[in-house]
Amino acid sequence: MLSLLALSVALAGCASPPADPGNKNPTPPTDNPTDPQNNESEEPQFNVALRTVDANGTGSEDMGYVFFSTHPFFPGKVMVMAVAKGLAPGPHGFHVHAGTSCSPTPATNGTAAVPGGAAGGHFNPTNASHGAHAGDLGNLVAGVDGRAGLVAFTDKLSLDPADPAYIMGRAVVVHRDIDDGVSQPAGNAGPRVLCGVIADETTPDPDGFAGAMLSVATPNGSGEPVGEAMFIQWDNATWAFAYASNLTVGPHGIHVHANGSCDPTPATNTTAAVPAGGAGGHFNPTNATHGQHAGDLGNLVAGADGVGTLTILAPGLSLDPASPNYVGDRSVVVHAKADDGVTDPSGNSGARVLCGIVTSHAE
Repeated sequence: MLSLLALSVALAGCASPPADPGNKNPTPPTDNPTDPQNNESEEPQFNVALRTVDANGTGSEDMGYVFFSTHPFFPGKVMVMAVAKGLAPGPHGFHVHAGTSCSPTPATNGTAAVPGGAAGGHFNPTNASHGAHAGDLGNLVAGVDGRAGLVAFTDKLSLDPADPAYIMGRAVVVHRDIDDGVSQPAGNAGPRVLCGVIADETTPDPDGFAGAMLSVATPNGSGEPVGEAMFIQWDNATWAFAYASNLTVGPHGIHVHANGSCDPTPATNTTAAVPAGGAGGHFNPTNATHGQHAGDLGNLVAGADGVGTLTILAPGLSLDPASPNYVGDRSVVVHAKADDGVTDPSGNSGARVLCGIVTSHAE
């Protein structure tokens, strides 16, 4: 079974204090429809459970999950988050297909049965060439352990039933080989190895959900939400996913911190207020050196559009409340600079620019 911990951290930038220094921790109004903390249940989410496909229409279940959701941070786009296992190391073409089934197409006198053949071709409502199909999601890249994860955004798919790009009920397919992005009609991605049909779900899985909003960290509290961090524990592994906007181009250290607070530490006569200082140091239950902290997640890398994403296995973290490595009730912090992975205590990653608190929503 899969349990999902979604850290929805409202990331806020570190700015100079506003004119009213008495407002130490401003909070958004509770009826603000754009506040993700108040909008969790209103944002649609579609889910897919992946299984292997074979010529007989049977296959192993629980081989992966794919989540499609919309978020107020990125209007007009759909977020795709996926985990899978049992793959050969390397990239695997990953697509939404036009069909609504993962059944094989039957053998004939001249052809063999095609596993997952009923999924049809790529979902392509605009009749575009390959590489521009609505359903083209690139590649899932598996490590040496056969596990793969991905978080990405697309403006070519829709969760709106009135939109021609609506994906409800369509199939999602993972292929044996890399999608080269150009070869017609399917990127030369080879046979279909995993398949699932998109369903409308309000929660990812009965095992539970946890979330934290990332907001901009300021000397007087948190600002506007600009991203999320999510943790999935599945198949004896914990994945960390994150995305954020309004970042400077390049890498930004991202860590789980020890305390469940994004409050600033107050200014003194000799020191300035520290945005998100209340988060404390890196989560480090084994007292390891930097680079080996349980909370060390590497870097969130932002492109020219200021959007950064992260997908990483986090073996030092757990979603089990009984574990000393439990990530719930802690904070996630994104820093101004790259984490160099070695400098104690925090990789020389600079000021804290985004922060959010992890909360668990057990079902």
